[in-house]
Amino acid sequence: MRFFMPSLFTLCLLICSCSSDQRVGVKGNVTYKGQAISNATIRFEADGKGSEGGANIENGAFVIPKDKGLLPGNYKVQINMADPKQKAGKDEAPGTGPIAKELLPRKYNLETTLKATVEAGKDNQVDFKLD
Repeated sequence: MRFFMPSLFTLCLLICSCSSDQRVGVKGNVTYKGQAISNATIRFEADGKGSEGGANIENGAFVIPKDKGLLPGNYKVQINMADPKQKAGKDEAPGTGPIAKELLPRKYNLETTLKATVEAGKDNQVDFKLD
C-alpha cells in the first residue's frame, strides 16, 4: 500500500501536466455591424471532446492565454454584449436585479451559429464579423 499511494500521486501529476501542456492560447477580434465591440464576453464550448473557456472583449479584441487556453478541437462560440446603461439599483445585491438586455441577436449567443476550430501548434487567431 505504501508503494501504491506515491505511484498514484505521480500518475495524477503526469496526467494533469500533460493535459495542461496541450492547451493553446486563442485570440481574436469581434465586430458587430462593422464596429469593434466592448463590454462583451466570448465563450468557447467544446463540440464533444475538448475544454471550455472564455474571455472579456474590449475594443473588439479578446485573448485567452495558453495557461488558461483551450484543448485542440471544434467549438461552439457564444458572444454576449449586455446593455451597459442597465445597471443594478444601489440597494440590490449582485445577481438579484433585472437581467441586462442583450444587445446582440440570439444567433450569436443563446441560439449560436458561430463555430471555431482550435489547432495544436498554431497561432489560433479567431475573428468574428457579426452583422
